[in-house]
Amino acid sequence: MDGIPIPILRSSRLVLRRLCAEDHPHLLAMVNDAEVRRFSTNPPPSAAEVWRRTAFALGQWGLRGYGMMAVEDQDGFVGRLGFSHPYNLPEPLLGYMLCRRGRGKGYATEAVTVIRDWMFKTHKPQRLLSHIAPDNVASARVASKLGAIRIGTTVQQGTVMDVWCYYAPD
Repeated sequence: MDGIPIPILRSSRLVLRRLCAEDHPHLLAMVNDAEVRRFSTNPPPSAAEVWRRTAFALGQWGLRGYGMMAVEDQDGFVGRLGFSHPYNLPEPLLGYMLCRRGRGKGYATEAVTVIRDWMFKTHKPQRLLSHIAPDNVASARVASKLGAIRIGTTVQQGTVMDVWCYYAPD
């Protein structure tokens, strides 16, 4: 697994690191927790689908130089965060999901700040996008607090999502 360079990013309380096979049970539990996924537009994925998505996320690193990462606090896995960038989209999508244990602690703001700043510094995109469910007040608050602006809507798997934009610093 050393062939694709994936950084380890740190904040005062969190480590953002490469996804690995040992994360699979944590990812599977997280995406099948109804409370955690209440704003998700997809049905709960199977174990095989979670594995496929992890492989896709790791493949993004090889193709684009960025992708999804695991998020850990001092007690271990608390979620995943990073970028997806399908071939037909002009800009990377910043997204995250935290397990219940990782919520309400400011981890989303902390982790998004770290990866957003790394992305702007390392890859120098003009902007990053996030798709956030209109009812997901907590994620909209994180985006707004970190300088993102709601610029419109899009339809994702038949669901209308707000599009938030992080602009590159001057």
